[in-house]
Order: sequence, then structure tokens, then C-alpha cells
Amino acid sequence: MFATHANDFRFAHDTDLSTDSLTTNSKRFKLVLHSGNAAMSVALVGMLLSIFVGYTHAEQFSLWAQVASHITLILCATAIKIGYVMRCIGLHGLGATQL
Repeated sequence: MFATHANDFRFAHDTDLSTDSLTTNSKRFKLVLHSGNAAMSVALVGMLLSIFVGYTHAEQFSLWAQVASHITLILCATAIKIGYVMRCIGLHGLGATQL
């Protein structure tokens, strides 16, 4: 007998819903949530520092520091977005219905 749909393929670990696996999944989603929050916090601090160096007090820093701050600004904005996605995944996994 052949599977007719991708969801017809089942593995032994797909149907294992013991309390240990639910607790482990809950811990993993909490870890993802906290990691996303931490990533957004660190990226926000980095973004504020790069704005300080690259825009508000640019005349006090060398050209290389300003270039580095502009690159850091782009990387921190990306890190905030990745952290937000991690936060959304963690909240969804923990059963939050509204983000």
C-alpha cells in the first residue's frame, strides 16, 4: 500500500504525546521565547549605540568607526527581526492566540 499524500507518512515519534515530550516541548518553546527576547534586547542596544556613533556624534569618530556603525545598524535591524520571529514561534508553541 502506498501513501497518497505527504501527511500519510507517519513515524513512531509523530504519535508519541507523552507528558515528558509535552514538557520538553514546552521548555523548548520557552527557551525560544526567551532567546528571541534577549536577541531583540541586545540588538536594540547595539542599534542605539550605532546610531549614536554614526549619526548623533559622527564628528567625534573616525570614518572607519562611522562605516562600521552603519553596517552594525543594518545587522542589528536584521537581528531584531529574527528575534521577533523567534518570539512569535515561542508564543505560538506555548499556545498564545494573540501576539
